[in-house]
Amino acid sequence: MKFTIFPKLVLTMLLLTLLPLLGLWYLDSTRERRMLETDLERNIAQTARAAVARVNA
Repeated sequence: MKFTIFPKLVLTMLLLTLLPLLGLWYLDSTRERRMLETDLERNIAQTARAAVARVNA
């Protein structure tokens, strides 16, 4: 199958636009996951401290 210049250009431009977007999505998703894990750990620790304070009171 012989490709002309137009499909090659379209494919190249598509790749050049999607690769940075995929990179940004990956970086943002890992940062968001890290932030959620930190918030979750903080909330669990706070709930545990509150439960211990009630039991000890």
